[in-house]
Amino acid sequence: MTRRSGARARARLATRWRQSRRPGTGRRRSFDYRTREEHHRLLDDQCTCPACNGTLEEMGEVTEDAEEITVERRRFTVVKHKRRKYRCRCNGAVKTAPGPLRLIPDGRYKIDFDFAIALEIDKRLNHLPLDRQRRQRRRPGRLTTMAGRKWSKETEAALRAAGWREGRDIGEKITSWENLLQESDKFEMFTEARRALREFGELSVHQTGPGEECARSSFHLDPSLASGESDRFEEYERTLGEKLFPLGEVDNGHAYLAMGESGKTYLLMDFLIYLAPTFEEAMAALLEGKRGKMLM
Repeated sequence: MTRRSGARARARLATRWRQSRRPGTGRRRSFDYRTREEHHRLLDDQCTCPACNGTLEEMGEVTEDAEEITVERRRFTVVKHKRRKYRCRCNGAVKTAPGPLRLIPDGRYKIDFDFAIALEIDKRLNHLPLDRQRRQRRRPGRLTTMAGRKWSKETEAALRAAGWREGRDIGEKITSWENLLQESDKFEMFTEARRALREFGELSVHQTGPGEECARSSFHLDPSLASGESDRFEEYERTLGEKLFPLGEVDNGHAYLAMGESGKTYLLMDFLIYLAPTFEEAMAALLEGKRGKMLM
């Protein structure tokens, strides 16, 4: 090899090395999102060993992990799926619990296009370049909790004093409530109720005094407080023509706070009051003393 050809070879290697060090090479995490885990397990009828017909058992904490990005009320979250692995005592088979469907196999985006649609809406309709969207999403909580919410400073301060914060998520507690009320009263937790309770569940606000139109209300957001009250809810479901799900109690048990499948919120006991069209507006109405509409 001549001195000149050797120099050319070294130059090509140096060029390739510089290219490999450029930002964007290889998969990397685009945003610093909040992360939560979801565990996937095999159903009982899936735990049969294909090698000996024995029973597959969990392999301790061994999982096959993958990540996806989804949108929850404009909160960008990395969902870490932990697919449980199973093996039989005969050591003849290992099986992994199935995970969610993806937009692209082994990709990071859900098949329901939530994240892709959010990007396109911001880019095409809101005229936000991708780089600006990236910077915007690095500010946690702004899009998630306050954008589009017409809360007064007083309402926000009361919620924060009760323990609410941007990005709050009580996670697995939702599942325990859902299972409890499904077994005891056949209540079905729908999407809007789940979203509200995930962020605001277990909050308890104690207050008294006059408000804008009526007295301010205290409340405790725990749907299990309505356990055993399915008959009362069913009566009002027939009147409203939609399913209701309990969110908690108001004024120390004088009324239940409930949400319809449409997202509308109500107060009910021996009466039915339409409180607000959305959960966020219902919070403001209770905290600021705004009167609802008596329906029954």
